[in-house]
Amino acid sequence: MKKLLIAVLALGLAGCNESDEKVIAYGQNEISQNLKDPTSPLFRDVFFHKDEKMPGDGVSGYVCGQLNAKNSFGAYNGYSPFYIHVTVKTRWLLPALGVLRGSSDPWVLVSSDSSQEQQLALQTYMSKCGKS
Repeated sequence: MKKLLIAVLALGLAGCNESDEKVIAYGQNEISQNLKDPTSPLFRDVFFHKDEKMPGDGVSGYVCGQLNAKNSFGAYNGYSPFYIHVTVKTRWLLPALGVLRGSSDPWVLVSSDSSQEQQLALQTYMSKCGKS
């Protein structure tokens, strides 16, 4: 009986917090859905910057990196910084019941912005992604 209880508890606690890789993959998928061609993005230098205050039953933070995606003409634009805020929480107390995922605040630097807008956007990127 004890072994069964230990196995159930271990199963219930396994995976309480998803790995950074899974959170990054979720963030990349979410940012892709906001593009003209969601199947085209190429990512590089992608990382997960955790929030200082995270929910006790999950993780939250910004998935940041560089993105190259196709434009309306079907050509790649070149790599641009991006970020998206991601939250992943365990449903109730048992991860076996699944996880709740959410995203907000998607952003990709647009090269057509003025240099002043680009500078402000890069400062925002640096602050959200933990780079000073």
